[in-house]
Amino acid sequence: VGTHHKTGTLWLNAVFRSICIANHLKYRSSCNIKPEDDLYDVYFHHSSRFDKPTLSQPFRGLHVIRDPRDIIVSGCFYHLRSDEAWLFEPQDHLNGRTYKDSICQLENLDEQLLFEMEHQGRWTINQLSCWDYTNPSFLEVKYEELIEDSTLLRFRDIFLFLGFPRSWIPGLVSIAYNNSIFSLNYHNAQHIRSGKPSDWQQYFKPMHKKRFLELFGNVLVKLEYEKDNNWALT
Repeated sequence: VGTHHKTGTLWLNAVFRSICIANHLKYRSSCNIKPEDDLYDVYFHHSSRFDKPTLSQPFRGLHVIRDPRDIIVSGCFYHLRSDEAWLFEPQDHLNGRTYKDSICQLENLDEQLLFEMEHQGRWTINQLSCWDYTNPSFLEVKYEELIEDSTLLRFRDIFLFLGFPRSWIPGLVSIAYNNSIFSLNYHNAQHIRSGKPSDWQQYFKPMHKKRFLELFGNVLVKLEYEKDNNWALT
């Protein structure tokens, strides 16, 4: 299972970890390009960076993406308030400053969004752009489909594609529901600021649209979020 930064990583990690606990499966979750060992039934990677030996084995996979514009907005707000350790580490590409200081010291949200777009957001979007979308072993799913999947039909399709026994499906769907943000049982809502699709429309100004096209070109067309680049003209 592969996600990217701000594409529902903590949420889906909780879903698949809970599935493995409930069904006595071996679970591995990692930020490293290679799993620590080969003893797993489900391998979850936080940025979809799977090494070739891992992908050379027979598998069924799930790859989740999100509208890159919403990744930028979500990432910007998250990094302004987050206390993740890496945000406080000096960065060479920021002349020794930390990411936290660099983004927080900017004068306004417009500048902070541009900073996020040119740094962490850029790294994530480049990952999305370079992914091999032709691999039939992976089911490609958009975050937007899952965040509105209150009937859990999409999750059901995912579990079937991944090869879980049909007799398990009702239990797996129940686990997915209990870990989804529309469930009253969901306890990780503090990590979710909005999650709603097209949140970028509320924050992107002409300067952000222009810079986005300069950095990422036709990525929205490639990922099938837009038919062309006319979105930047409205």
